[in-house]
Amino acid sequence: EVARCAAEAKAAAVLVCGRNEERGRAVVEEIKGINPQCDAVFIKADTACADDCQAMIDMAVQRFGRLDGLVNCAAICFPRGNLETTTLEHWENMMRINLTGPFLLTKHAAAAMKKAGNGGSIVNIGSNCAHGGAPFVMAYSVSKGALQVLTKNNAAELRSAGIRVNQINMGWCFTDAENAGQVAEKGEGWLAEADASSDMGRILRPIDTAASVIHLLSDASAMVTGAVLDIS
Repeated sequence: EVARCAAEAKAAAVLVCGRNEERGRAVVEEIKGINPQCDAVFIKADTACADDCQAMIDMAVQRFGRLDGLVNCAAICFPRGNLETTTLEHWENMMRINLTGPFLLTKHAAAAMKKAGNGGSIVNIGSNCAHGGAPFVMAYSVSKGALQVLTKNNAAELRSAGIRVNQINMGWCFTDAENAGQVAEKGEGWLAEADASSDMGRILRPIDTAASVIHLLSDASAMVTGAVLDIS
């Protein structure tokens, strides 16, 4: 959804990254349909792999000449578990994808942005679980809380280079992964029940988050860094 919104916002170039090549290439074709002038390309990569994180940034610079923005949105929240039921394997995998991936991508992206000398914007996708108090997603909550601290620290370090770092903490959102997990637990009617339980009439949809991401990537937020935006 972020890539689509970027195309609609007349982005000059978009690098789509993911593990599913068929899906990634379909997104690229959709971007080109929305904005034929956008140089859109896909790279098959896994943020859990350190070499892939470097390769993503390298490809962006080689293809586009420079890197202006990075969106760290890859994450997992299943399997769920509390302190008692969370295994070490579950914990380490959650941290590798939700925290180490954004750390490495930000590290490499910041180096590329500094070299180009044009500043840049980095947006991390977090969760309201970062504030704690959700025992049934203990490891996930910890990973997002740590990501929030990483966001604040990187914002402080990179501001002198004109590189902004901000975070969006999402509330409950309908995504493919969330849908699969919820259907397995509660059945097909979970979304209607979730929407009815929300004070705002519905839970989040991907477009809600994507619109906020585009704002933080754009010059409309040129003086915003180190901010954490909670959306619900």
